[in-house]
Amino acid sequence: MPRKPKTRNDLFAALTALVNNDVEEFHVPPGFKTVREFEDVFGVGQRQTYIYLERLTASKHAEKKSFKILLGVHRRTVPHYKLNPKALAIVRKLQRGR
Repeated sequence: MPRKPKTRNDLFAALTALVNNDVEEFHVPPGFKTVREFEDVFGVGQRQTYIYLERLTASKHAEKKSFKILLGVHRRTVPHYKLNPKALAIVRKLQRGR
């Protein structure tokens, strides 16, 4: 059974999905995550996570690409980041407290 819309935005999204049968599918390649998804990895807030990712991108330890994704009822271009294996290993060590 479909989920009941809780807000007006959910209801609007459901109605526009019914009207627009030619809705594009947006796919993000594996490994790429948004800043909010990296918050749990780094264990800090959104602003500090963004600063870390931009520094990693500047030092060539991360890759930054923008992808269109569906946010609510709107399609937005959002930057996504992918850490290289060396940076990912360092972050995992930091998570374990070493």
